[in-house]
Amino acid sequence: MSRFLNAVLLILGIGAVINPLWAEEARQIAFSAPPQDWVEGNFRGYAFATPPNWQEVARSDDGVTLFGGDMETKTGPAFGLMLARNPTQVFNPETTVSLGEAVFAGGLRFEVLKSTETPDGGITVEGGFLISVDPVLGEDHLIILQTVYGQPLPPHRAVLDQILSTLDLPAPGVLPLEPALAGAFAAPVPEGWETGSYMDNEVLIFENRAVQGAFKLMRHTAAYDPGMRSDWYMPDGTLGQPVSFLGQNAVVYEWSKRSKKYHDAADSDETTRLYIFETCLANGDVASVELTGLPSFYTDPQVTGLLDRVELRLGPDAAPCPASALPVGMPAGASLAEPRVNSGLTTHLDHVAAPDTWQSQGIGGAEAAPPHTADAATADSGPLAALDGLIGYLPAEGFVTMTTPDSLTYLAEDGRGYLTIAKGAAVLAPDGFAALVPAGRLGSFEAGFSMEWSAYGWPTTQPEFLDNGAPVGGWHMVHFARSCLAGQIPVAMMFGGISRFTGGNALTQIKNNLVFNWPADIEACSLENAGVGNPATGGLAGSGVAETPTYSPDPTTVDPKRATAPAPKPPAAPPPPPAAEIEPDSFTDQGGGYALYQNARFGTTISYPSAYFNTEQSPENGDGRRFSSADGQSYFLVFGQHDAFGLPQDEMMQQDKTQQAYQGVSYEKSGKNWYVLSGLTGDTIFYRKVILAPDGIIHAFEIHYPAAQKSAFDAVVTHMAQTFGPLAAAKLAPPLVPNPQPAKITTPARNTDLRAALMDAARIPIEADLGMEVIFVVSVLRTDGAWAYLQAKPRNPDGSPIRWSKTRFAAEMEKGVMSDVVMVLLQNTSAGWQVVDHIMGPTDVYWLGWLDAYGLSEALFSE
Repeated sequence: MSRFLNAVLLILGIGAVINPLWAEEARQIAFSAPPQDWVEGNFRGYAFATPPNWQEVARSDDGVTLFGGDMETKTGPAFGLMLARNPTQVFNPETTVSLGEAVFAGGLRFEVLKSTETPDGGITVEGGFLISVDPVLGEDHLIILQTVYGQPLPPHRAVLDQILSTLDLPAPGVLPLEPALAGAFAAPVPEGWETGSYMDNEVLIFENRAVQGAFKLMRHTAAYDPGMRSDWYMPDGTLGQPVSFLGQNAVVYEWSKRSKKYHDAADSDETTRLYIFETCLANGDVASVELTGLPSFYTDPQVTGLLDRVELRLGPDAAPCPASALPVGMPAGASLAEPRVNSGLTTHLDHVAAPDTWQSQGIGGAEAAPPHTADAATADSGPLAALDGLIGYLPAEGFVTMTTPDSLTYLAEDGRGYLTIAKGAAVLAPDGFAALVPAGRLGSFEAGFSMEWSAYGWPTTQPEFLDNGAPVGGWHMVHFARSCLAGQIPVAMMFGGISRFTGGNALTQIKNNLVFNWPADIEACSLENAGVGNPATGGLAGSGVAETPTYSPDPTTVDPKRATAPAPKPPAAPPPPPAAEIEPDSFTDQGGGYALYQNARFGTTISYPSAYFNTEQSPENGDGRRFSSADGQSYFLVFGQHDAFGLPQDEMMQQDKTQQAYQGVSYEKSGKNWYVLSGLTGDTIFYRKVILAPDGIIHAFEIHYPAAQKSAFDAVVTHMAQTFGPLAAAKLAPPLVPNPQPAKITTPARNTDLRAALMDAARIPIEADLGMEVIFVVSVLRTDGAWAYLQAKPRNPDGSPIRWSKTRFAAEMEKGVMSDVVMVLLQNTSAGWQVVDHIMGPTDVYWLGWLDAYGLSEALFSE
């Protein structure tokens, strides 16, 4: 017997197994409409009706039971529906009597069983049971229960048969439509699909691991504060297009962005389409459907087949939605000048098929090391070897993988990019990678795959790649290993393509699946960088330094016994470094143990504690410097490089984060032409700041130091980050003041004009985020007169807690990834106090990033 049926018996006070025995002949079961006063019910899309005095006594995902008898005596009739994968295990086959089959009007066939059981000292139970011959939902069979407890069966036969006749069952093989969001929608849930919600009766999410996307059915409550959905969570400037969707008039809003959740072999962006229906439900609620996924999602038969059967059930009292309930400027109703587009299911646009598989394109890597033999391996054949075992690799979806004895090449089938690894002659001039580097290109330092590399990049001069079938230009990048295989055999890796490829997930995944098996007898290359001009043999540049740590802001495990050099003190100014014989860069003594370093080639400048950090030798390409402490446990890098790929700042930042060295970053911040990443691995903290100068030069500063000395380094790192940048910015920076004294920090008293001004200013962005008026329960409020910091919990004006489930942060709060705290940074301007930054629901010490970003003292934020 199932746990659900046992639960029903316990609710009714009957602790026995039912052994079927009902004298009933099999019959045809015709559908009939219920009396008007009967109550409609539904279980997993199966609709039925019961008399008005019947009560629902049990419900779960596996079944529902309604009882029409006396709850005190536990006697009377009951009706129920159950789902069971193995229905024969629900009943005792030795005492079950079969009456043949019954067939419903839709054609669904059932086996009919009967039983009678009287437990010791218990109530006699008479029952009839119908079990679907075939599964109805996945592998589950439908079981219909008709039972009478402690009373004779005949007086209740008529009502049980009438309930049975109201059961509206679909045809065999057709999934029932399950009501959703309090009846606003009805939809099937096919095998493989899962549903979930973070706001009951307002959002229902459909997901399937086999497809690259998801969709939501949404019901926007009319009682919402209009400000809560004024933007409908769509990017600014998104325009709507009138369509017909699910048989109703709607307006669709569409936008695309780089996907963080879904990935395909083409590095496609994810597209969101939000359909808002013009007709509201009877109570004024607005219905909408939101789809988000990659291009394959919108044409996947599993998606289109499911959406084919979704129904919007507006009801007879539905009415046109008022403009106040819809997005501002929504082009709806009679104002349309053009005929409405029929959206079909998921899109109002005709799907454009992908171009034919790209073949024989003379792009980057193929020209550098033409691979002649195709590798017949598949992704299921396991790791393969190339270059005489130097490389272990896996085939990649959407790529043609080719090998020669000295090369391994991945070619994107759609022509958007390539990657080639080669050794020997394929690397050297006149026919290898080295010959492809344009004259005058300067190299930079890269690290990865347990090797140091010299990297060169350059743009194409003509279309060499394909972007959605159109010939376009792009970039090439070649990395020369700084060590050679035995016998002076060079190794290099070259890749190139459009920016969507070079900064995309597919290339990162290919690299992550590569394994370099460096032999023990590798040796220094006598021909640096395979002979490329202007060799980069010791430069410091690129998108990362090998094996840099990742971060946890408050490390719990630090070895206090590990010896470290004396911690540096906050900047006051430093002695110059020892005089160098020939030194292209400049070092200016600032006094107090600090020096101002300026790179001669790129003008990158920083003030650093020279009494603590020693200067290492300048690389031959002069792109920057490495500085290390006497004990070697702390070091920092300062360098510049040309913006080889020309990526937008956000893509550059994301590309940094995909590097193995920066996986697990826990703090990031960005502004106009700069960004910061920070993290911790083991007991070492790293901090990385990148500035994109207008002249096309990228300036980078990166420091690594023991987490045990975090408090000692905080002020030092803040000072270094503030003084770091291109020469022009350094000249504009205020002069260093020895031993700066912080301004007096105060907490404004209650009922003062200052406190009121700060609260009023802070409320503006918080109320905009929440879509409601708030007051603050303040935990921290501090100001030095020029800046102010507020840490508080927002509350309703009456002091009651906010219902986060009614805000746009409902999902984050439900998942526990957000707190109920706000942090607000304000500045005193000529126009009064203004919010310059804020964060909703931080789960860590978010204001640490404001120290560097705005040059503030930690004293403003904590005592």
